[in-house]
This record gives sequence, C-alpha cells and structure tokens, in this order.
Amino acid sequence: RTVRYMGVQEPKRHKLHKATFPIDLPYNIIKCFDDAEIILDPYAGIGTTAKAVVKLNQEDGKDRKFLGFEIDDLYIQDFNESIYEFISE
Repeated sequence: RTVRYMGVQEPKRHKLHKATFPIDLPYNIIKCFDDAEIILDPYAGIGTTAKAVVKLNQEDGKDRKFLGFEIDDLYIQDFNESIYEFISE
C-alpha cells in the first residue's frame, strides 16, 4: 500500500506510535480557522497537533490554546518530551 502526502513532507515515523502524520496537516487545517482560540485534539498521541499550534502562534503572534487527551501513558511521556524538544529548537 502506498501513501502519498500531497504538498507536505512525509512524517518521520515514531518508533512506537503507528498513526503519525506530518505537522503540515493540522497546521493547514488550524490556519483555515483564523478565529480559533482553543484547539482540541481528543487523540493527542505524540503531539503533532500541539506542535502545529505552537508553530502557528510563533508565526502570527496569536495565543491559541491547545487541549489534548491521550489515554496511553507511554504516548503522554513521549508527547511531553516531544513538545519540550520542539519548543527549544
């Protein structure tokens, strides 16, 4: 099975999470809703949507909030590490 990512860079595969996607996907969707104040991700996984929120806030100076839910403790730890690493880049 071949997956094509139209106009976005293919995501790096996480060592444990099987449902990763490129940051450009949530980034472009959130950008369409310019007046959004809170971004909700009920399946936060390793934090790709949260990273998109951070990236957009840095670019346009807005103060969107991110609210994410994740049931798996393993992904929560990876989420936290991934976000801290992303913010400090």
